[in-house]
Amino acid sequence: MNKKTTLKAIILFAIFYLITSRNSVSEKIGEIVSDYTEPRGIRNNNPMNIRKSSNDWQGKIVGEDTAFETFVSPAYGIRAGAKTLLNYQKFYGLNTVNQIISRFAPASENNTNAYATHVADYLGVGLNEPITVKDRIYDLVTVIILHENGYNPYDTQVINSGVSLALA
Repeated sequence: MNKKTTLKAIILFAIFYLITSRNSVSEKIGEIVSDYTEPRGIRNNNPMNIRKSSNDWQGKIVGEDTAFETFVSPAYGIRAGAKTLLNYQKFYGLNTVNQIISRFAPASENNTNAYATHVADYLGVGLNEPITVKDRIYDLVTVIILHENGYNPYDTQVINSGVSLALA
């Protein structure tokens, strides 16, 4: 489906929805467009785009996405991502940005070199410079959210909440 066809379908749906709804036109159109345009990670409250798994994550809910987890709130999505990064070091000994991002965002799905370079630059470290994930978790989470979604809509409180849940 091309962009023009998709836009037509959205508009037709919006008109139908407005006819059957009591809310204002601008309110409903805003909701529909927002739901359609937000990045997947933001829509799923999974801003680090953790893939679906059998893991029984805290805050995990059933969502429409068949490939990525959905969480009850961004804080729980951030918790899952932060736990994943912490476990990379704890269980696999990964301690450089290059190692961590190569596992988190494999080359089969991502431009891993560009991703790792972005993260290393943000952290102010070399690609193969050892780091302690726990000490850098806030910055790691922040830059991964930015890279995964193109922007980071979360304030310090939301990120700190998710990181605190991961460290608990």
